[in-house]
Amino acid sequence: MDRFVYPGRKTGSKIIDNDCNGIFGINTKTGRTYEHDFCSNSTRLGVVVIGDSAGAHFSIPEKFFNASMI
Repeated sequence: MDRFVYPGRKTGSKIIDNDCNGIFGINTKTGRTYEHDFCSNSTRLGVVVIGDSAGAHFSIPEKFFNASMI
């Protein structure tokens, strides 16, 4: 666990996803980070959890998403 990686953190690295939004890396065409290219015109809205089970750290069985397992 890295104490410098958490949701809502201002990005501090070009190659590590420090804010847990799934966007990281460098756009080789522009030389800027993908974070800048995709997110510079927006604001952080927070994190949304829908449903009691997801918020309580329960899980949905894999077979619900894979018809071959039913």
